[in-house]
Amino acid sequence: MPCMNNGTCLNQIRKYECDCPLHYTGSRCETDLCNPNPCQHGGLCDYSNSTNDYNCECIEIYKGKSCEKKVDNCLSDPCANGGVCIPGVAWKCQCKSGWEGITCAEDIDECASNPCRNLGICTDHFNGFTCVCLPAFSGLLCEEPLTTCVIQTDEEKSQRIAMVTAQSLSSMSLIICLCIILIIFVLLLQFSAERILHMGEEISLLLAHLIILFARTPTIADAGAFCDSQASGNPVKLGEDQCRMVATILHYLFMVHFGFFFLEALNNYCVNTYVANGSSMYGRWKNLLLGLGVPLIPVAATAIFHFKTYINDHTCWCNMDEPNFLGEIIPAFMLCVPALVMNEAAGMGHYNEHPGSVKEKRQSAYGSSRGAMVVIPLSLAAWIVGMTAVHETDLSLYSLCSILNLILGIAIVIAHTLSNSRARNLLHKVFCWWSCEKKKVVPTGLEVNPSSIKNASASADDHAGKQSDSGTSKESDDIDLDKMIRDAIAPISGSNNNVVRRNPKKANKANDDIDLDKMIRDSISRI
Repeated sequence: MPCMNNGTCLNQIRKYECDCPLHYTGSRCETDLCNPNPCQHGGLCDYSNSTNDYNCECIEIYKGKSCEKKVDNCLSDPCANGGVCIPGVAWKCQCKSGWEGITCAEDIDECASNPCRNLGICTDHFNGFTCVCLPAFSGLLCEEPLTTCVIQTDEEKSQRIAMVTAQSLSSMSLIICLCIILIIFVLLLQFSAERILHMGEEISLLLAHLIILFARTPTIADAGAFCDSQASGNPVKLGEDQCRMVATILHYLFMVHFGFFFLEALNNYCVNTYVANGSSMYGRWKNLLLGLGVPLIPVAATAIFHFKTYINDHTCWCNMDEPNFLGEIIPAFMLCVPALVMNEAAGMGHYNEHPGSVKEKRQSAYGSSRGAMVVIPLSLAAWIVGMTAVHETDLSLYSLCSILNLILGIAIVIAHTLSNSRARNLLHKVFCWWSCEKKKVVPTGLEVNPSSIKNASASADDHAGKQSDSGTSKESDDIDLDKMIRDAIAPISGSNNNVVRRNPKKANKANDDIDLDKMIRDSISRI
């Protein structure tokens, strides 16, 4: 059989022909139409079922019976909206901005990814978008908060309001107490050296808590705590440098507060132990210069080297995560711990009295040292707890700080009032005028010997008794009241003269002498 692959042989005159089955060709049906593959350039051969032939499935850039001809598959310009066609086995379009899809026919929805933050509303535009921000935010994506406002749940908002309320009550209670004590001493016109120390403590603490109340957060009065669902009604927040300045001022005011504690303790110790002859250690101006000047040293050093890290995102106060916190806490303890030691030492023992000491000043210094033993730990504790509460935004710490500040305010009023002689006398008159026993007033600087007065009184009683027994009233038997009082005061003055000098060191000034007779007569005439 000359025909291959099941071809049918047909007899002809002197020859034969092969009738080939599908998919084969040749004089003897020896050739498979797709083997070897007649399609070029990667074309795929396929048998034709209707004719004894083949077809080639060409890749996109070729055509022809056997894919022998190369064509450009981008000639049809398939890319829309300015897209650039990139030819290849599978052409693709490089789209211009704002378009997407196989042929760049689809507008990109820039809002699909929700780019607007803090509940901003996104509006899509060709090749862009805009965010309509809530009143408390700004920026292309509403990412910049203009206030401390954050979008909160009702529970978070309630807790935030509770914390702000606790902080406000804490500062306001202390501010009220400080204003009361300042008003009392302004009315009493008390501006002694000792009072200047107390005023330094009070005014520095008052200013610090006014700042904490109104400018401790980037917005006045922390209005962000009351942010509604639309984040509206909040003031513009402070800039970062402005916020850092607030933190620096707070640092300085608290250092001044603790610095005056140290000066007060030094004064109390020197007065009680007669290091300073029982009088004030320094005058008013020296105390002011020291109290206001020395705290500048740690504050300036901290501000120069760590000004950028004074604050964090939600407060204009100390950032406890940064080294500048050490610049605040270490100087505070360096001032308060020695102050406590000196105040304790001032009242520990009895010291020989200095002849030039002033009894009233010693009494005031002793009372001041006892009061400072309570005020200093309270003030230091309230300061540390307050900073921690702000840093941690913890409601329990805010509540504790509020209680400490209330106790501190009351302690300052009591301690500073009882450590001043004039204030003590005023309180005595206010609370005891209806029941307290009337006391004779002895001129300042003159201390009467009780035994002398007792003897003089006994003599007067004996003389009066003899008068009543005799039943006569002789002029010669009258009590010489002037002589009796002079005799009682004689041990103080050390002289039998009728004058007492105001200051023994200024004995050369005649107008410094007190005419004792005249003073006694004037007093008796008023009686």
